[in-house]
Amino acid sequence: MAIKKCPDCAEIIQADARICRFCRREFPPVPAATLSQRPTSTPTWKVLLLIFGVLIAYSVIKSRFEQPAAEPDVKPKPVASDERDREVSNEAKVRLLAERQLKASLRDPGSMETRNTRVPPGAAFLCGEVNARNGFGGKTGYHRFIAGALSGMPVAIDDGSALSPKDFEALWQKAC
Repeated sequence: MAIKKCPDCAEIIQADARICRFCRREFPPVPAATLSQRPTSTPTWKVLLLIFGVLIAYSVIKSRFEQPAAEPDVKPKPVASDERDREVSNEAKVRLLAERQLKASLRDPGSMETRNTRVPPGAAFLCGEVNARNGFGGKTGYHRFIAGALSGMPVAIDDGSALSPKDFEALWQKAC
């Protein structure tokens, strides 16, 4: 939208206005051809097209004269063939799946903090301590837990809700 300044009141008005809306000064009619005139300089899109064409030509010429780089001799790492590597890999999977099961059993999964976690050798469950927010929004303090890695395996937390403290202690001593 083109604008101009009124010579009487110095207010900004539209360029095609016939009367100033502030001081009511009348302006002579402006020919329509002068309102839609474009600058005579080279349009921006032509300049951008020229630059883009030069860049494409440069990259094509450079790729013709460039020698392909020799690939370094990198031997692939051997797959975890060692028994210890498999055991560590299995432990990581059990830990991940058991933590998912544990999170699913909490009221506020995002607030879960664990410590002293471990996977007993050859087991498909995780033992440790968990702290999370309760239904009132407060942290409950760390409680021992045993979480199964497979779906359907139970999650036992030593908070007295599912198992009695005596039963949980017996389970903890046997499993962890």
